[in-house]
Amino acid sequence: MNETHNHNIHRSTQSHDGIGQYEHLHGHHLEDQINVKPIWSFQNEQPIAGRTERLFIQLNDEAGNRIDTLQVSHEKLLHMIVVSKDLSYFDHVHPEYEGHGRFHVDIQFPDGGEYKLIADFVMEDSVPVLTSKWVVVKGEVNTEKPLKVDTELTKVVNDKLISLSFDKLKQGHEVTLTFTILDSNTKQPIIDLQPYLGAIGHVVALSEGAQHYLHIHPINETTNGPEAKFKTTFPASGLYKVWGQFLHHGILLTVPFTIQVPHSQQHHEETSGELH
Repeated sequence: MNETHNHNIHRSTQSHDGIGQYEHLHGHHLEDQINVKPIWSFQNEQPIAGRTERLFIQLNDEAGNRIDTLQVSHEKLLHMIVVSKDLSYFDHVHPEYEGHGRFHVDIQFPDGGEYKLIADFVMEDSVPVLTSKWVVVKGEVNTEKPLKVDTELTKVVNDKLISLSFDKLKQGHEVTLTFTILDSNTKQPIIDLQPYLGAIGHVVALSEGAQHYLHIHPINETTNGPEAKFKTTFPASGLYKVWGQFLHHGILLTVPFTIQVPHSQQHHEETSGELH
């Protein structure tokens, strides 16, 4: 599968041909502002599970010219998410910049099967862009694990008790995601979180099948815990997997939750036409 998209990292709608068509927050198509034509290539023609694979990403414009007008966003020029199709595997990596719009990164896929590579970056004038590509990895393919809603939104990761809560969870409505981080043994609040990529933490959400993608930044980047709040809008109803990432005493904590975003009939009626 060689599907590549460009889109804003905050909201998305679905075009008539079934391919994700992503729009700027104010309703202007990102494609009207800038056309990015990435070239994805592996050093080895066919990536194989368990082997370290070097991936190259060349960012070009529509005319084939190399793009080198990128801005640093949260301490990096490019953020890349690697997920398996069933979302059971997740990694957040940062490709190394070679110059003239060219990056490389080493990836080791755990199993064979389909993976989605999602790269987001910021162009000049602070325009956020994201591009994605499906790749097929050779090797033993494990049975896909269907997403199941987490009945308890509290998990223990590296001796930290991490909970997730919402103020109002509905498709198309702005929602605040609150992560609360405690010591799992003493239940005392963690108040000395360290900045991770220039903020208290980062949150990535993907819908079932890796169709809709949200990269969510915190409301208050400088707090130290125990709460970390993030604000976003889920573009469609359905199952989503949400990964929160936080840094404590030099250890990166990655906590996944699977949630069900309810359908909003009112939102469906309001957005049956163009977004404004």
